[in-house]
Amino acid sequence: MRLRDIDNDPAAQAQALSGQANGAPLNSEDPKFLYFYGRALLLSGDFENAVAAFDRAIQFADTKGADPTSDYNFLRAEARLGLASAALKFDRLGPRTRAFNKLDDVIKKPGTVGTTSGKGTITLNPSPLNSSSAP
Repeated sequence: MRLRDIDNDPAAQAQALSGQANGAPLNSEDPKFLYFYGRALLLSGDFENAVAAFDRAIQFADTKGADPTSDYNFLRAEARLGLASAALKFDRLGPRTRAFNKLDDVIKKPGTVGTTSGKGTITLNPSPLNSSSAP
């Protein structure tokens, strides 16, 4: 799965991801899967479930180590940005407030992401999610 595939046809990719998870994608504990699923939902207009997917992606990415070369560092930032976008579109106070607080974790200073999960400061690197050799 690549971001390009999700961006080109988010509804079909959300359905495909749901099928990969036996119809229960929000039960996944894989932060990368949850990020992809949340992005597909966001881009296809399912903001409520996108918020839930990004929330879970953040939850599980935050349990991973703070290795600056890890995909999880990228996911921590991107999932927070996705959560903020979905929560704004969802337009409910609870998700917007949580998203606002998570967004503060990303916007600390240029080039770094501060976390509230006790992992310290995380350096942002280019996206590892598009590094597949497939077209």
